[in-house]
Amino acid sequence: MNNYLIVTTTDSTGTYIDYIKLNYVESFSISVNGERINVNMRSGRQHYISKKFSTCEQNNQNVSWEELPRIICNG
Repeated sequence: MNNYLIVTTTDSTGTYIDYIKLNYVESFSISVNGERINVNMRSGRQHYISKKFSTCEQNNQNVSWEELPRIICNG
């Protein structure tokens, strides 16, 4: 299984693509209103995944917002 999560974020400043290596996720949290996920990496870097502005892909398939916590948790 692919151990990367590809996050594409498009907002008013442009389009950004992040590759999150799931084996190196230290922790993650979901905002109170469920609109954003913060992923903390072992290296100290943080990734922000927004429900409104981001799309996620793993193994060339789109990942639904509801499945993201399970995928991040199971790495």
